[in-house]
Amino acid sequence: PPPDWVATAATLVITATDALAGVAQVDYALDEGAWQHYAAPSLLTTPGQHHFRLQASDVAANHNRVTTSVAID
Repeated sequence: PPPDWVATAATLVITATDALAGVAQVDYALDEGAWQHYAAPSLLTTPGQHHFRLQASDVAANHNRVTTSVAID
């Protein structure tokens, strides 16, 4: 596979911290899918490029969104 691709699988692990208010919820969406509550690491084995949208919300109702991607051969 190209150097930026993963050979067989990728594990999605999301970590969020908030030292002031505390994290209330973490959600993610894979590719164009619906938002899902993140509860535990998830194994992704489907070949191709995949895009993740991640959102963490704190107890004070602030939200932070990031995107990332992974490519599986």
